[in-house]
Amino acid sequence: MSHQTNALALAITAALALAGSAHAASSVKLLTMIPVPGEPIESYDIGIVNEKTHLYYQTDRSNKSIDIFDVVKNTFVGRVPGFVGFTGNGNTSGGNGVSLVNNAGELWSGDGDSTVKVIDLKSKKITDTISTGGKKRANETDFDPVDQIFIIGNDGTEIREIIVPKGTNITIAMLGANTNPDIWGEDAYEWKPERWLSPLADSVAKARFPGIYSNMSVSVTAALRLLSHLRIRMTFSGGGRACM
Repeated sequence: MSHQTNALALAITAALALAGSAHAASSVKLLTMIPVPGEPIESYDIGIVNEKTHLYYQTDRSNKSIDIFDVVKNTFVGRVPGFVGFTGNGNTSGGNGVSLVNNAGELWSGDGDSTVKVIDLKSKKITDTISTGGKKRANETDFDPVDQIFIIGNDGTEIREIIVPKGTNITIAMLGANTNPDIWGEDAYEWKPERWLSPLADSVAKARFPGIYSNMSVSVTAALRLLSHLRIRMTFSGGGRACM
């Protein structure tokens, strides 16, 4: 997002339900302008508010930083530098998405070099830089405070794997997989035994459903051909443990 300003504008809406309607313009009014030091803010991405401290954290690509504002006192609190900033290309610019982590003691933000910057909010300094393994900006963050899991995406980078922490329980939607029209066709909900006979539809033959029988030969019996080609082994499962 780009916008040129030397001040942060604060606005309030009297009825959020009216947002996007003809009433929205009349229900929003400018409260104040907070002067911001440094370069004019011509490029930024997003911000987040800590409801307990009333501090607002705003990505500021023009000053290569995270800017901090007190939205009760309407003051500029400070700035955490150390980001890539605006490079001329949004796919490599940062900072980007932000999340409050560890009981709001830290702010984690994606950067244009595919890293995550960890900011200690007490010292207002970057204390760690985590590479996500991509080549372009890391963006769109989220944080699960229950399981302490932080999620971020790589813009413009093909994702081929997802890191799953050890001990995580995974539930597979078997019904959804076995009735997926993209695999089985528009008649996926119909009982058609003939669909399981060779030659199989390409979408079925190339389906990649997990299971313990993935290495079985398709030429042994029709039953094994059914298991291997159709990947329906997931339906019957193999229990929580199996010998490979």
